[in-house]
Amino acid sequence: MELPTQQLLRFLDLKLTFAREHVCWAHSPRSKKALLPFTSGHSKLVKRGIAVSALRKALQRSCHHKIQDSFVTQTERLNAAGFPSHMLCELATMLLCKKRTDAAEKEKDRRHAQRLR
Repeated sequence: MELPTQQLLRFLDLKLTFAREHVCWAHSPRSKKALLPFTSGHSKLVKRGIAVSALRKALQRSCHHKIQDSFVTQTERLNAAGFPSHMLCELATMLLCKKRTDAAEKEKDRRHAQRLR
């Protein structure tokens, strides 16, 4: 059994932080392997998929307290792999718009369900 050290515990790709009254979690891959270099011979579609996946995981697998740190860490990893900033900005904007759309849909569904009661 693994015990927390300095209020932190790693579990798979999550880093759990224990505070006095709550537990936070952040996407934090254990592997220190670099991402696929942008200069590789892979297609732009593959490279874009890698970037989207890294950024999406940071957003989906982190609590709201840790989401910014996790997102910054992933963008730093992508920058270190040579991914251009303009591409990361475009993908971040796309993910943000999708998140807003999803939130609006959830709210619409919630209101509809309330009306049916």
